[in-house]
Amino acid sequence: MDGDHTRQRVEEMQLLLERVQRDNTRIATIVIELREAAERIDELSAYYLGDDWPEDREHMRELNGMETPAVLSEDVTWRAIADNETGIRHLVYTCAHQLVNQANGKLGDLVADAVRAAD
Repeated sequence: MDGDHTRQRVEEMQLLLERVQRDNTRIATIVIELREAAERIDELSAYYLGDDWPEDREHMRELNGMETPAVLSEDVTWRAIADNETGIRHLVYTCAHQLVNQANGKLGDLVADAVRAAD
């Protein structure tokens, strides 16, 4: 094997490792942000599907005429909730795909071995 080829491959893999390490840091941040987002969507969904939303909508119409905040628009609020669900669904599919790929490869075997060893 050519020494230049080896050096080039190692340099490329070193750069790749550094990118993966940065990705891992970002993933940890994303997990925290997703937990916070889950709390927000849960609260908005509970409000929208509960008794307060229609009461607030009617009361604001009485106070302001037809001008109401976006949160009291059925279409706007429903779209925000539906878009969140769609986004989370895409995220879950992407994560599941990655886990399956890792499980089907040697890395998956190494992880499985490590889990068995920890038990």
